[in-house]
Amino acid sequence: MKNLYIGFALITGLFFASCRKDIHRPALPAPIVYVSGYVQNSSNIPVATIWENGVPTSLTDGTHAANANSMFVNGTDVYAAGWQSNGSFAVATLWKNGVVTNLTDGTANAFVSSVYVSGTDVYAVGYYEQHVPSIGIKFVATLWKNGVATPLSGAPGGADPSSVFVSGSNVYVAGPVYGSGSAPTLWTNGTPANLPDGGDFDYPESMYVNGPDVYIVGYANNANNNFLIARTWKNGVITDLTDTTHIADAHSVFVSGSDVYIGGQEQNSSGVEVAEVWKNGIVTDISDGTKDSFAFSVYVNGSDVYAVGGENNGTITTAKLWKNGVATNLTDGTHDAGVYTVIVK
Repeated sequence: MKNLYIGFALITGLFFASCRKDIHRPALPAPIVYVSGYVQNSSNIPVATIWENGVPTSLTDGTHAANANSMFVNGTDVYAAGWQSNGSFAVATLWKNGVVTNLTDGTANAFVSSVYVSGTDVYAVGYYEQHVPSIGIKFVATLWKNGVATPLSGAPGGADPSSVFVSGSNVYVAGPVYGSGSAPTLWTNGTPANLPDGGDFDYPESMYVNGPDVYIVGYANNANNNFLIARTWKNGVITDLTDTTHIADAHSVFVSGSDVYIGGQEQNSSGVEVAEVWKNGIVTDISDGTKDSFAFSVYVNGSDVYAVGGENNGTITTAKLWKNGVATNLTDGTHDAGVYTVIVK
C-alpha cells in the first residue's frame, strides 16, 4: 500500500509539473526609450525632435530653429522643454504630448534647460536675457512652476540654471552664477547656496537627488579658461573624475540603488573626445576614440545602462544611443543632430 501511494504521488507530481509548463505567463512589456534633441532639416534649420524607440517625431515645423534640451515622462505624458525661435528671438518652450506652451513672450531670448514633473506640477528652469547698461546682457535665472515664472535670487550678475529636481517637498536647482567667474550654486526652494569651487570656474550641468544625498556633476574650468576637469559634488563635497592630463566634462548623473552613473567625455592622447560613462568613479569608454563623441545623458533601467549623445566626423554630428556600450545611430549622418536627454520607462 505504501509503494502504491508513492507511485500515485509521483505520477500526480509529474502531471502537475507538466501542467505548470503549459501555463503561459504574459511577457513583461519591453521598455520604451525616449530621447530628446534636434535634427537639422534640408535648410539647415534645427527641428526640435523626440524619439520613441528610435522613431523620431518633430515638435516644430522647421520654419524657425528649435531644440528640445530636456524631457520628462510622467505616466503616459511626455514632456519636452527647450526653445523655439519666433524669427527674432528664442522663446522658452514646453511641449506636453507635442502640444506647445510658450513660457516667455518672445520679446527677448529665453531658454529652458531642464524640466521635471512631480504629481500635477511641472517645473522648468532656464533664463531670459535682459539688457543691463552696466554689464550688457544679463541672464535672469528663472524657475517656472506650471507656467508661472519666479526669478532665482542671489544672482545679481546673472545665472544659467542647468538642472531642476524635485524630491518630496523640496525643489532643487543647480547652475552657475556669474560674476568675475562662474560660482557653482545650488538653490533649495529658492534659497541659494554656493558650492565649493576649488578656486576654479565651475559649471554644474546635471543633478540627481537620492534620499538625503544631492549629486551634481559638471566641469571645473581653470583660471586660464583653457582646461576642463570633469567634476562631481555630493552634498557639496568635490570629487574630480579626471585630472589635468586630458580635457574632460561630465554632463549627466543618474543614481540606481547605491550605484552612481555619470555620462560625459574625455580627450584621449590624440586629442579626440571619447564618450564615457563612469560607474562609481570607474570609467568605461563607449566610443572608439576615432571621432569626437559625447555622452550628454545617462539613464539606468534594471541592469541596462543607456546613454545618448553624438559623434562628429569633422563635418556632421550624428545622434547616437548607446545601450550597455553598444551604439545605435538615431540619425543617418546627412544632417547635423544633437540629443541631450534619454529616459527609459
